[in-house]
Amino acid sequence: MNDAPTDIYAEYDDTRSTQFTQELTIGGTILDDRLTFLAGAFYFQQKTDFLQDTGPDWIDPLGYVYDASLKYRSYAAFAQASYKITPKLEATLGGRYTYDRKTGSSYVFFAGRENTFLYNGVPTQCGYFNGDFLGGIANCGGAPFTARDTDHWDGFDPKLQLSYRWSDTVFTYLTAAHGYNSGGFNQQLGGPSADGRFPSSYDPEKLWSYEAGVKLDLLDRRAVINLSGFYQKYTDIQASVNVLVGNVSTRQVQSAASAHEAGFEGEFVLRPVRDLTVRGNVSYLTQGYDSIRPNAVTLTLDTPVNSAPKYTYSAAVAYDLHVGGGLVTPSVDVRGVGKKPACQSGADYVCRLPAYALVGFRLDYSPDADGRWRIGVYGTNVLDKVTQQARTGYFGGFGIDRYTPGRPQEFGVESSLRF
Repeated sequence: MNDAPTDIYAEYDDTRSTQFTQELTIGGTILDDRLTFLAGAFYFQQKTDFLQDTGPDWIDPLGYVYDASLKYRSYAAFAQASYKITPKLEATLGGRYTYDRKTGSSYVFFAGRENTFLYNGVPTQCGYFNGDFLGGIANCGGAPFTARDTDHWDGFDPKLQLSYRWSDTVFTYLTAAHGYNSGGFNQQLGGPSADGRFPSSYDPEKLWSYEAGVKLDLLDRRAVINLSGFYQKYTDIQASVNVLVGNVSTRQVQSAASAHEAGFEGEFVLRPVRDLTVRGNVSYLTQGYDSIRPNAVTLTLDTPVNSAPKYTYSAAVAYDLHVGGGLVTPSVDVRGVGKKPACQSGADYVCRLPAYALVGFRLDYSPDADGRWRIGVYGTNVLDKVTQQARTGYFGGFGIDRYTPGRPQEFGVESSLRF
């Protein structure tokens, strides 16, 4: 047909995953309630099948097929106990042992055969694009690439916490804990496997986390303040890096680096008078890579560890107005987010999402003193600011830079009934 659209690329993707998980726990208190304990076992099973079939197109004249499956089983046992050394001092000790096992298989077919064939009596070389198209699978397809692999990992994660209640209104704590994430292998194949196994794998990721904090409940609960600070040390970070698979730049997971993160968070609720409530929250984060493995060519010591903003904050003010037997509560709030990394090109991050602050309001009415029924009107982003939630940045030679905008100015009405 003359007016039929040209199909320059079509792809069929089918991903199916099933999983089962079960956890058994037992807990209680003994020794006159001085010792609280919890113990248990955990099992997780997942099977995932993935099929990508492009069919013949302008990139792969003979088509491209990637058919892979992965079976993942995880077993764990854990226990934790908290003991009151004195009525005010409590120590918590815990641990978790995890054993993970993964089995995967892959089948990959694409035009990769270097061969010469006769086309209309003329010797023709297989290759992108005309040669493969004219030669077809019989002359240029070659054998598919297949691989299968099984591996296992295990880790032990301890936890220690000391807490002290100085009074009924002041509580402090100090925590150290270890985390573990299993390793794995990349199932994409760019050539025949010499030993039938996947050529690329990555190690378990590990983390030590330290946190200290104080919780204050002052002035007969008219001032509630929580402050905390943390430091985290990552090792064998599993990062997505660029590698060549079949002469095509492909992102794969690798054990790429070690890094640290540190920060603090504070929140408060103030009720200076009976009907006035002031709330606030602020957080700050600093992060950086400490070392980079040679295989992680897309990372540098200046690359952000993740896309979290350096700071966030929020604040809200609400006042209760007693009208007859009902309650009218107007409130206004602001939420701010600092600039943060957005996209990557080569070894450099070339764009960041700009910082922003959004203003909103609410006006709630409850006709009953107990507040079981409520109706309210609200507005979010009332100044209608344009925000960026995600961004791709420039890539390839297309000269395209895209971003996903945040929600625009919105107003609404809602009601609720509590029973």
